Amino acid sequence: MATVYKRKGRRNWLIGYTDERGKPRERSSGTTERKAAELIARKLEADAVLIRKGFATHAQAERRAADAIPPDRHLAEYLDWCKAKGQSDLHRANKRSAIERYLDSAGIAKLSAIDATSIGAHLRDLTVKRTRRTRKANQRTGDPGEVKILTEPASTRTRNAHRAAIGGFLNWCRRTGRIEANPIAMVPIGDERRDRKLVRRALTEDELSRLLSVARDADAKVGGKGGVRGRRELWYLLAALSGLRRGDLLRLRWSDVDLAEGIAVIRDGKAKREDAIPLHPQVIEALRERWPKLVVGTPTGKVFPEQVAHATRRRDFAAAGIKPDAEGRVADLHALRSTLATSLAKSGTPLQVTQRIMRHSSYRTTERHYVALKLTDTRGAVEGLPRIEPNRPKREETRATGTDGASDHPPTAVKTPVILARNGASGRVSSRSAQSVFGDDGSAQTPTGARVRVAMRDAAEVERKGLEPSTPSLQS
Repeated sequence: MATVYKRKGRRNWLIGYTDERGKPRERSSGTTERKAAELIARKLEADAVLIRKGFATHAQAERRAADAIPPDRHLAEYLDWCKAKGQSDLHRANKRSAIERYLDSAGIAKLSAIDATSIGAHLRDLTVKRTRRTRKANQRTGDPGEVKILTEPASTRTRNAHRAAIGGFLNWCRRTGRIEANPIAMVPIGDERRDRKLVRRALTEDELSRLLSVARDADAKVGGKGGVRGRRELWYLLAALSGLRRGDLLRLRWSDVDLAEGIAVIRDGKAKREDAIPLHPQVIEALRERWPKLVVGTPTGKVFPEQVAHATRRRDFAAAGIKPDAEGRVADLHALRSTLATSLAKSGTPLQVTQRIMRHSSYRTTERHYVALKLTDTRGAVEGLPRIEPNRPKREETRATGTDGASDHPPTAVKTPVILARNGASGRVSSRSAQSVFGDDGSAQTPTGARVRVAMRDAAEVERKGLEPSTPSLQS
């Protein structure tokens, strides 16, 4: 008989029971309530009896046992598995938030209650909260300002992110035998291209110049006070000329940079691999200028001991006059990657090379989301194509026909059509040359309509009756 008990240092009740093979087993109930643990124990014991008697399979028993455990316990085990795989804390926190939000909104009390209908309804009703500052804070008067929290429908990209988080959890449950199938396959993926709330744009050369000027002036003020000079300028240069993401900038160490070879190694990036990327000469120059001015200049130290905050980046962009364009596309730090991809495309770099520099797994991602060419760029490419001149062969000189008296040579013999006609009532067929068209001397004649109609009628009659022309050698 199954029993429940506790061990020292353990919060949850433990279950001791005999499995389907007759061996004693110990399993955590996943709950601190004794009544719930006793219910799970009776369920485990009943499943073991059913398997021994042949009324259920081991997989069915495992699913029944998993169904008796609360879903949040399965979620905790899944997040521990994600941590063992090396996923970041932020990634696991986003997964937990998305999955818990679905379990709460759908009222899921056990894994078997999860289905495609509840997932689809949850994603359709998904909303997000956004803050909008209606009045700025005034430090002189002490006014904290006013911020409104708006609730609006989630974008297709957000829905797809929640769908991916829920699908990953259910796929793990399927592989571990907790559910029979993953119902997420029946929930369609939304088309993000039709509903993009945040569309980035590429910066122009003038905007980049103004941004670097603002960052250089700000670094000079900080450096005059004993700080590290060149931090913000180098931050924007690495993003615009090397395509580094914010996480790449924060993880970059001096040991990953080879100034002699002009390369940098990006470790533990978005794709969890090591990528070697070339460095622009301007970036190499800025790195060499920053190296001797570091407060802590150890090779294992980070290139950016302190990050450039989002608020600082927004102030720099505002000071440089970088605003959303007429289409509502915004410019931020990640938009500098789009600027790099667009600049490479304008310079004629092949798309596959741009993909390697951007460190994308597919060139379609580079083409769809990062390369933004305008009509002026494509018009210049078309206008640069070479002209195609028509190939006009020399016309052959036609010989004179003799009708205008321009040549003394006789005209070239022209084959005249032979018209087959029936000869009287004997049924013989004779060849009649088309003298209605050419005369005996070869000169062109104009046939009359009646003679042409007679010739065509005779020819049709011969073809209908299957008569053949007589052979001259047999007539003699």
